[in-house]
Amino acid sequence: MQMYESGLKEESAKAILELDDDIYFLRYMLKYGKGLLPDLTRPTAAKILKQTLAINKTHFMEQLLLKLASETAKSGTGSLLTTQQTLSISDSLARCSKLQGLEKPAAKVRKAF
Repeated sequence: MQMYESGLKEESAKAILELDDDIYFLRYMLKYGKGLLPDLTRPTAAKILKQTLAINKTHFMEQLLLKLASETAKSGTGSLLTTQQTLSISDSLARCSKLQGLEKPAAKVRKAF
């Protein structure tokens, strides 16, 4: 990230891609991603897009939500949530149930929640 701040945008993007670490990649993109692609070579920009699509395809945030909501339902800690928080989780679970591969797990968690 110091490379980016030193103006070495291409080099910093390549370094992040070489790490092959989704968390670092996401942190980098959240911090520097806006307006980054025009400053990169086409091959590096394509790799950035490819990595972003690959991460998005996993639905990792939705899977995390399903796990946490399931644990919340099992442990009874849902009673600690506000009505608004419960509704927000319920809405998110409804969206998850429309994603390919998450339909059944989301429906199961939604019933338990």
